[in-house]
Amino acid sequence: MEEITITITILDRTYRLKIDREEEVAILNAVDQVNEKIREYTLNFALRDRQDLLAMVLLHFASNTSKMMKESESGIIEKLKELDRWLSKDLY
Repeated sequence: MEEITITITILDRTYRLKIDREEEVAILNAVDQVNEKIREYTLNFALRDRQDLLAMVLLHFASNTSKMMKESESGIIEKLKELDRWLSKDLY
């Protein structure tokens, strides 16, 4: 894996990251999503403090991730139940 250094900007602060080249597109997309959510929260809520703004954006993404993980787990459980029904039917 080839490591590269990229520079990203979040809330007017720049950060240099060393990443695998394969991660570059995903990280740049994530930065775009974070900056877009920051713009949205700045326009729609009275959050002027940067720390409050970042906390709300973090909460947004964390809650979405948690929700997606639960939905994924439910889907896996349902597929396992379906497989169990299918196997039970063929075995008896």
